[in-house]
Amino acid sequence: MRLLIPSLFFILACVFFLFPLASFLREILDENSIQFLTSPQIRTATVNSMMVSLVGACLSLLVAVMAASLLIRLKTKYQVIFAFLLTWPMLLPSLSHGMGLIILFGNNSWIARVLSLDIHIYGFFGILMGSLLYALPVGFLMIFDILKYEDRTKYAAAEILGIPKYSQFLRLELPYLKKPLIGVFFALFCLILTDYGVPLMVGGRYQTLPVLMYTETIGLLRNLCTKGG
Repeated sequence: MRLLIPSLFFILACVFFLFPLASFLREILDENSIQFLTSPQIRTATVNSMMVSLVGACLSLLVAVMAASLLIRLKTKYQVIFAFLLTWPMLLPSLSHGMGLIILFGNNSWIARVLSLDIHIYGFFGILMGSLLYALPVGFLMIFDILKYEDRTKYAAAEILGIPKYSQFLRLELPYLKKPLIGVFFALFCLILTDYGVPLMVGGRYQTLPVLMYTETIGLLRNLCTKGG
């Protein structure tokens, strides 16, 4: 009986995941596909994706921890409203974040015209800003939910003992968040790594792997439609 359930899960995984994946790889891994997957273009796009995902996940996690910790400490009846304002952008597709950056900071944006600034939003830093806007609400929501159920009596004791706020954060809150932060970081990293909306809008020549795969897929579908027509 103990081996029945694991065996059942293994069979289901093979039927619904491994076998379809193997069939898919067998169809696409021809000579041209292997040549494309080993091309310098793929390597460059992979390095670009890893770099922007790593930096973006670190920045998003840092801002999320600061915002969630600050909001938890603010004893106000409007806490839910502030939390909603910080999380509602996650309801928008990432293309909207990229478009918003172009409207605000693009070459023809009203900020650039009014302040006579030559702003270069396209490239690594543009993707980083868009990824921060895209991933921050998710990171904040996860950290806020973790801190919301933390036992706050130790902070009350620290207040009575006169321990400064920054020491409470470093000695009490960060150790409590140490293990959850690993999971949150991995979630934010994967979220930014797999996104193509922001890099597609503001990436410019800094091409990431999802954008490269997207453009190659569009080209493949166009060729198939042309041959079919």
